[in-house]
Amino acid sequence: METVEVDLDLPRLAEWLRAEHSDLGKPVKAWLLAGGRSNITIGLETEAGERYCLRRPPGGDVAQSHNIEREYRFLERLQASEVPVPAVLAYCNDPRVVGTPFFMMRFVEGTLCGDASDAAQLSDGMRSATGHSMAPTLARLHDIDLVGSGVGDLARQEDFIGRQLRAMRRGLQPNDLKRWPQFVAIETALMTRRPAETEVTLVHGDFKMGNCIFADDGSVAAVLDWELATLGSPLADVGWLVASWRPPGDTEPRILQAPSTMEGFPGVDEVLIAYRDAAGRIWPTFPTSLLSPNGNGLVSTSVSIEDTVKN
Repeated sequence: METVEVDLDLPRLAEWLRAEHSDLGKPVKAWLLAGGRSNITIGLETEAGERYCLRRPPGGDVAQSHNIEREYRFLERLQASEVPVPAVLAYCNDPRVVGTPFFMMRFVEGTLCGDASDAAQLSDGMRSATGHSMAPTLARLHDIDLVGSGVGDLARQEDFIGRQLRAMRRGLQPNDLKRWPQFVAIETALMTRRPAETEVTLVHGDFKMGNCIFADDGSVAAVLDWELATLGSPLADVGWLVASWRPPGDTEPRILQAPSTMEGFPGVDEVLIAYRDAAGRIWPTFPTSLLSPNGNGLVSTSVSIEDTVKN
């Protein structure tokens, strides 16, 4: 993979580390690991060859700094849990160090599988193992004790679906309703037909293969990118995972990348059964409504367990 260097004031960062966390060593190299509109991840290497990660808002956007602290707090409270997450090391709210608040975490070694090109580099056995590891990991995530872990204090617990629909509306640009005139009808249908919220769990918000690092045996070594984490319905994570799971050979353009278009991954029905069995949850309608602006407009999908899973 090509290394993309980033413009980071390493001497200033080293000065801060020397004063606050001298055990982490002096960083001498920085490169981009993941970027875009969401929080970005920067790899760091010290003089001694140790590697860490620095996570910060994109493009020096100080206005988004509250999201980076929120992500850090979720990770901090999951350190002792059964959900595999990177070890967080330090948080800094001083934008003078690297331009924005940031946090540091340990570098997790492993395999990335975010799209079909990544999946093409894996053996059939590794594809099967990584695919089968997703549902049990998600079930453990949804089983986190909100009170005991402390994550229950980090977000509101009521009206999750309503909050998501209102946030989706706020995120629309002026021309979006012209591009997707059916949005209002879909929004109204979702508001009037939304399922009862009978359970509140930890919700990752973007749980998919591309946000996991896999160990050599295919198990999930770390779940990444917690900036959308909240408390609400576990159906949201299950639905998003299903939306990212497409059958082999599916080449239709979609908003989510899908490693599963390569042969060797379990089918979506296997993933749903594995989650149901691991989580002990059975819903009449499974899992959720998904709204995704793609080439065909806004699509609302409801997956019925009776239709999808044939027992």
